[in-house]
Amino acid sequence: MGEADEESLARFSLSSLEHQVREWFEEDEDALALRDKAFLISLAAFDGGPYALTAELSDQLYAALLRTQRAHATPEVPVFGTHIGKRLQLARAEQREAKQPTEWGPVRQWVASFRDDRTPPVLLRELWTGHPSARPALTSWLSRLTDDRRPLVRTRAAATAAILAHADLPSAMALLIENWAASNLYRHRLVAANALAVAHFIGAPNISRILDSWSTHETQALRWVAIRTHALIGPERPGDTLRLLRRVSRKEVEESLRSGPPKPLDEDMLQELREAVELLLLSPAGDEVLRDLLAHLGVDRAAHDLAVEGFLAACRRETAHSGAQHHAYDAEYVEGPGRPVVLGWFGEAVADAKTLWAARGLATLWRAALRSRAHTGDALSVLGAWVLAADRFPDTERALAVLVPALVTEPADAQRLSHLLRTMPGEDGGGPPPVARRLLTVVPSGGGTNPTAPA
Repeated sequence: MGEADEESLARFSLSSLEHQVREWFEEDEDALALRDKAFLISLAAFDGGPYALTAELSDQLYAALLRTQRAHATPEVPVFGTHIGKRLQLARAEQREAKQPTEWGPVRQWVASFRDDRTPPVLLRELWTGHPSARPALTSWLSRLTDDRRPLVRTRAAATAAILAHADLPSAMALLIENWAASNLYRHRLVAANALAVAHFIGAPNISRILDSWSTHETQALRWVAIRTHALIGPERPGDTLRLLRRVSRKEVEESLRSGPPKPLDEDMLQELREAVELLLLSPAGDEVLRDLLAHLGVDRAAHDLAVEGFLAACRRETAHSGAQHHAYDAEYVEGPGRPVVLGWFGEAVADAKTLWAARGLATLWRAALRSRAHTGDALSVLGAWVLAADRFPDTERALAVLVPALVTEPADAQRLSHLLRTMPGEDGGGPPPVARRLLTVVPSGGGTNPTAPA
């Protein structure tokens, strides 16, 4: 009985909220002014974001809505208007001080949010499906947001488009997402990929079908968006995603060889493929991804290069934290000196008989990278960065001291690693760091077996 009462109360509460939203958009003598409606829409898109940003962008939407109502008149946006307190009261919202992430680090700002966190999707759905006359202004506004220099603005434009796609997929695709996806501009394609990923996570239909279709589309921009989106949603179905990535990689190679002399591979697409594999390796599905990469490593050149390049990209990742991080898909990564995430994975795996296969697999990928003429330089560069990290963190040095012998099964392997450790510069540009001399002592003189070498 209690659960039934809670469900009934929840349904009544949602019904009341939907009724309130419909009232906000009504046109009668008691209705909100157009500028207030624009603020409500902007707040739905930027719920929990800085109030000043929400208000600034709501005035841009207000101007677009005015152009819809009075096509031949020049939109006039008042410089001063309703007091913030009254605005938030009308919106049933509240203001508080909170830390907001920025490209310069977190800063404290006044943020505004609806009291009921169900309001944004309900409001945007009502606007999109119940008031189609507002669509030209809304789509123009959202497209303008994709050009904003502030990452938060572009991210919220993507999230808003995702909610609209959940409410009416065909219209959102035709009026917004497809245009962004086909753009020559990176920022537009990135917003499209983020919109599709969020739409998938909130339950919009047929997103996977769209991505599978776009992944082999003749338009390269659409292929790019499909790969980026697959990287974001890939942990849900890593095997399918990796098969698709290999198919796209082969298609890129085939196109470069078609009709006439070979053309250079598209670097943007290759980078996107690398990053997709990188994100999958560092996701909660990392173990399954590693098994798949190892199983297909020797299938063909496209599969080999995709695995090695994605693996090396993952090896460049560093985290400021110690402990188990390799499956922390949303871990806080740092650009500066930190602990290599994949080396931490190796250290954990080699310490447990149940995960020793993963340590062997990571060593296998390392040997493939070091022995590949196209990747040796990058691999040695990444390994040098790991040595520098080991000079800072004792636990990292211990893991690397186990990995280095695992990379030697042929005399050439020992020669390559010994040369790196004898000649690499330290962080200050001087000679090799002390840890390099210590690691030299664990390099086997030639091929051999060790605890982590593949059986």
